[in-house]
Amino acid sequence: MFVPVTQDHIQDIVTLNETCGFPERSAAGWRWAIFENPQQGDEPCGYVAMRKDQVAGFVGTQRRNLTRGHEKISLTCGHTILTDLKSPGTGFRLLKHAFNSQSGDIVATLNNNALSAPIYRRVNLLPWLGERGRFFAEITTNFRLVALSAALRRIPKLDALTTNSEYFNYECLAKAKQLTHLNGFARIDPYNVSDAAQLDDLHQAMLDSTDYQADRSAKTWQHRSADPDAPGAMHLFAHSTAGRIQALIVISITKETEHHPPTGEIEDIAIRPNTRVNLSDVFDAAESFGREAGLARIKLRYTKGITEPGIFPNSNWTLRQHSYDCIHAHAANEDLQDHWAVGPVNADFYFSLRRIRRKIASCESPAA
Repeated sequence: MFVPVTQDHIQDIVTLNETCGFPERSAAGWRWAIFENPQQGDEPCGYVAMRKDQVAGFVGTQRRNLTRGHEKISLTCGHTILTDLKSPGTGFRLLKHAFNSQSGDIVATLNNNALSAPIYRRVNLLPWLGERGRFFAEITTNFRLVALSAALRRIPKLDALTTNSEYFNYECLAKAKQLTHLNGFARIDPYNVSDAAQLDDLHQAMLDSTDYQADRSAKTWQHRSADPDAPGAMHLFAHSTAGRIQALIVISITKETEHHPPTGEIEDIAIRPNTRVNLSDVFDAAESFGREAGLARIKLRYTKGITEPGIFPNSNWTLRQHSYDCIHAHAANEDLQDHWAVGPVNADFYFSLRRIRRKIASCESPAA
C-alpha cells in the first residue's frame, strides 16, 4: 500500500536511511528536509510503501516554483529513494506511483548516481540533456589535502584511523565561517533584514530572463540555511553595487564519501540581467573560498549555459564528464525543457549531500 508521507513516518525513514547506508540524517533533519519546504503548497511531500504497519520504502518529492516574467510553472523534484532490502521491487513501484501521482509541469531528478540513473528511464524520466547533462566543473584548491586523503584511504583499517583523527576535515568549517570577503564578493545573510531585501530584489530581477528561474528570495535561502544537521554548511556571497546585488554565489561544504576530504559544492550562481559582472569573476571568488577555507576542491554540477564545452568561462577550472546520466526529466509540454534554467539551485543538493559530522555542532546556525 502506498500513502503520502506524514510526520508519523519519520522514525521509520531514519531507520531505512541507516539500513541503506546513506549519509546520516536525524529525525529533526528529515522533518526539515521533507516537510518545511516553503514552496511545497498542498502537493504531497512524497510517498511511503507500508508493509505490516511499517515503512518498507520512501520516495521524497519537493515542489519548486519556476517563474519567467509573469508566467509561472511548477517543478516536482525527486530527491530520495529508500527501500527495505527485504522488499525487492518496492522502490521501482513506489517511484512509479509517485510519478503518476504528481501534478507538476516538469518532473526531474538532478542528483542521480550511477546506481540510480538506469531506474528513471522505466518511469519515463529520460536523460533529455544528453551528453551535455553529464558535464561538471571543478578546481583543486588544496593539493596537499587531496594527496593526504588519498594516502589515508589506502591504509588498512582506515575506519579506526579516521574515527580518531579527521583534523583535515572539520577545521575548514571554522575557517569558512570567518570569511567575510572574496575577490569583490561579501558575505550576505538571508536572516539580516537589509540583506534579505537585497536577495528579494535580485530574485525579482532574475525573472526578466528568457528562461524560467528558480525562487531565489530570502525565504528560500533562510530555509536552505536552516538544516539542523549541518549548521554553518552553506555560505552566500554577493557582489553588490549601490545596495543592489549584481551577482550571487552560494557554496556548501560537503564530502564525496566519509573518507574523502571536504569539498565545496556551488549550489547557485545568479547574475543580474544586463550587469557588468564577469562570470569568470564569480568562479575566481569560489576558488578563493576553497583555498581560504582549506577545502580540497570546488565543484559545480551541470548548469545551463555555463558547464558546457566551448562556453565555460574560466581556464583555471577543469570541465569533466560523468560516465552516466545524472539528470532526468519529463515535461508535460516538451518546449518547457528548452526554457528552464537548469542548475543545482533546482536540485536537492542543499540537504542530500554528505555533510561533515564531527564537531559541526560547534558552528552556529544561520538562524541563531
